[in-house]
Amino acid sequence: MLLDEPLSNLDARLRLKLRGEIRKLQKELGITAIYVTHDQEEALAVADRVAVMRAGKIVEVSTPEEIYSNPKKLFTAFFIGKTSVALARVEDVAKDVVYVRVGSLPIKAVNHGVQKNDRDAIIVFKAEKARSEPGWKDYVEVKGKVVVAMYMGSMVEVRLSPLGYNRDLAFYLPEIEPPKPGSEYSVYLPLNAVHAYTVRGEENLVKELLEEE
Repeated sequence: MLLDEPLSNLDARLRLKLRGEIRKLQKELGITAIYVTHDQEEALAVADRVAVMRAGKIVEVSTPEEIYSNPKKLFTAFFIGKTSVALARVEDVAKDVVYVRVGSLPIKAVNHGVQKNDRDAIIVFKAEKARSEPGWKDYVEVKGKVVVAMYMGSMVEVRLSPLGYNRDLAFYLPEIEPPKPGSEYSVYLPLNAVHAYTVRGEENLVKELLEEE
């Protein structure tokens, strides 16, 4: 069964209700369905497997959990969820992690194909995983000057300018007092929310992603 944007013309509350009903019905009937949507939350909620597409081509196929938490491809990492990207200088590479600098800021990230002979890497932060205090054993601190802090209801968007880096990084923190612009501020993310990808072979995509920031 093909479902092509079945909920696109409905209001948000009804969409939430009906996507649960669609998922329940599909499971009860045991039918195979292809569900086409531009709504990421909708895709993650109703699917057993998610295919991420770019320019009409499939980039990556995996479970919703893997697509969100452990994306193998750079485009998937950037596209799914609220993210922030930075170009970084590679300092050291281990099997599973890579150590880089974003400007003067040291960052540790999960390694997705970065090699020791790579000069640069692209870092993707799952920005909605940021918190004002470290709550994990293995975490990453991102420190910088506050460019702007915007109250958004359930969260606050904080844009930081790390020392020595010429771009802002946006993070989304729940239930905090917005920090003052110009002040030094740190946000913290679990290590598994910070991903490093090689620039090799992805130069055009990297340029595109940095221009969108």
